[in-house]
Amino acid sequence: MKLFLTASADTTLYQRFPTNNAGLDEILEVGKVAAPEDLGIAYTGSSARALLTFILPTTASVAPTASYFLNLKIANATKLPYEQELKIYKVSGSWTEGSGYSIQKNNVRIPLYSGSTYLGDFDPTKIVATNDGATWRQATTATSWSNAGGTYYTSPTQSVILNEYPLQDLRIDVTNLVQPVVTASLDWHGLGVAFPASSDNDENNQGNIKFFSRQTHTVHAPTLEIVWDDAVFTTGSLKPIPNTTDIMV
Repeated sequence: MKLFLTASADTTLYQRFPTNNAGLDEILEVGKVAAPEDLGIAYTGSSARALLTFILPTTASVAPTASYFLNLKIANATKLPYEQELKIYKVSGSWTEGSGYSIQKNNVRIPLYSGSTYLGDFDPTKIVATNDGATWRQATTATSWSNAGGTYYTSPTQSVILNEYPLQDLRIDVTNLVQPVVTASLDWHGLGVAFPASSDNDENNQGNIKFFSRQTHTVHAPTLEIVWDDAVFTTGSLKPIPNTTDIMV
């Protein structure tokens, strides 16, 4: 049996733009994101992390031994180092998606500040400035993250090495993160997708991956795939074959 759940909320947290929310953007970003004025300098303080959550089923509707896979469809990937690692964490506190956007200029995605301040020479009619959801600093409008960039459980985690080129859509086994939540009815606040700290702190790492978010107008929204064996066999119910002399196997 397979069950596919579409993300119920998702957003990107931008270190370079720590008060910006991008909850309604059609793209999720992971890696490094720099503003135009940053180009040509070291990529420090420019990390981007994606948050996703799903409305999980109960053990009454899925087997307790079910496996769970996070499916992320790639929109674009640039400047990724060979065998770049992605880390998957369980988010440890509640957060809200928000209603902010990112916009595109000169092939560089630039999240908008809250209020009337924005970066670049944009058409003001296209600007939707909001901080009503998760940002690099805030989990909600009323709650700060314990650590900037999101608060996550340090164990268990999951990781994947990106070593297929051109880069393929991702199907990441997150059973160790999700199965205990379902079987033991633990608190659930979704998953965070990020570069490991070594990559975040590498000033020469400019890698960036764009995934389709749940707001995409395509069919490539993030999903949680749940797989379990629900086959039922009834043994001893076949009638005997009356004539076995003409049977050849």
